[in-house]
Amino acid sequence: MGKLADHMETKARNMNDMFERCGVDLAALAADRLGLTLAAAIRGCMFCKAGEECRLWLDIHDGIARIDPPEFCPNAGRIRQTRP
Repeated sequence: MGKLADHMETKARNMNDMFERCGVDLAALAADRLGLTLAAAIRGCMFCKAGEECRLWLDIHDGIARIDPPEFCPNAGRIRQTRP
């Protein structure tokens, strides 16, 4: 796989894991504002500079549900607003 594809796969995995750990309802996120909220969240993750820090945080908090997102996460506010 190419460097860009690897980057996108890593970011997508981090985003999925972050949303899962934080208890985000992805269906609701995708439906909000005709998908614009989800699109903004994806952009936030794709351009985030804290990829390694994020993966470490996710690994440390593996198996923990409904945890608050870390402050370094560009989607922290969005995550808090979209949780059921």
